[in-house]
Amino acid sequence: MATDGFGPVTHGGIFVRLFNPGEEQIRKYFEGLPYKQNTSHWYKELLQGIASDNECSDWSECPIPGPHLETLIQNGVYALAYAVDSIIRNYCHHGNLCNEVLDGKILLHHLLNVTFPESDGSMFSFDENGDTAGQYVIRNMQLVDGEYQLVDIGIWDPHHTESRLNLREHSIQWQLENQPPRSECVEYCGLGYISIPLEQKCCFGCQRCPSHAFVANGTECIECPQTEWPDKEYASCQKLRPSFLPLNHPAVLLILVFSFLGLILCLLAISGLWYYHDHQLVKASSRELSTVNLAGLILAFTVSSCCLTMHPSVITCVSIETIISLSFTLSFTPMLLKVSRIWRIFNEAKKSVQSPRFVGTKSQLVFTIIAMSIQVGMKYIIYRINDRNRNVIILYRVIR
Repeated sequence: MATDGFGPVTHGGIFVRLFNPGEEQIRKYFEGLPYKQNTSHWYKELLQGIASDNECSDWSECPIPGPHLETLIQNGVYALAYAVDSIIRNYCHHGNLCNEVLDGKILLHHLLNVTFPESDGSMFSFDENGDTAGQYVIRNMQLVDGEYQLVDIGIWDPHHTESRLNLREHSIQWQLENQPPRSECVEYCGLGYISIPLEQKCCFGCQRCPSHAFVANGTECIECPQTEWPDKEYASCQKLRPSFLPLNHPAVLLILVFSFLGLILCLLAISGLWYYHDHQLVKASSRELSTVNLAGLILAFTVSSCCLTMHPSVITCVSIETIISLSFTLSFTPMLLKVSRIWRIFNEAKKSVQSPRFVGTKSQLVFTIIAMSIQVGMKYIIYRINDRNRNVIILYRVIR
């Protein structure tokens, strides 16, 4: 094949041929046939064709190539010889004539039951289907020293029950980038993906598994239990182990610095509000609601530092989540009440000189307490409806 000019096309290809260790006597017999006159007519035509193709008349200068099937020829001759010998031993004795009992069925029966040792030491025999346990050589088209050659890279031997295929994968020379060729119709799926059939026949694509599922046999996504999570290879589930960043981590130090800075600014703002509590600007901005607003900011800065310093547990995770919700409520509820209060005062002023109802400080604080109660109640209902362990796992995943 390489000599026919197909080397560049088949470079990196895998080829299989029958195992043929070769028999020296048979090879010498074929090489000596051109010098014998009593040969068959077809063999003489073969010799004439070889001589014409190579433009030679002297067989010493133009030898006939061997058939490269010496072992198969020898096994075929031996199989027939052993079968005939078995028939002779069983039927041709006590004056019986073999031609009277010999027919195709008897010959086939004895042929399928022959057993004899081969040249490599293994036993030759036929199976129930009339096939032989053939050995095959795996070959690879490689570019060696500028020439394309078929190089043996392995062998298939059915006599070895444990490892029938002996393949030297590191010896394979692929055509492109020294990697196996990729199919145009089969997509190679990465980690966390399964192979699914496409509309085109024999074509497969990839589908992403859920983040909490692992891949089984490359074709199925199996969800992990609530207390487990897929490993990095998405091959199995593993127990969740909560972890957190150390205090000397740059991100932790940066967040702590900003949190402490925010706490200091909030405390300064609260001190200013109470020091100038009788000032008209402070009164107009509702010092009580402003204090509540600053209290929400203080909770937000505090919980930011606690998330990074406290060891994760059921109590700490539930507490931190509740405090975060309250900090948002305390921060935005006063702002919403202030806007609503100003809008109602100006809108009511167009109709009468009396102040609208529920614009006093006490009313505003009551509304704030009601909003906080609703927030806490909603959290309680969520924890009661959902499995608490599932919520904790979600928090652990966020911490990870």
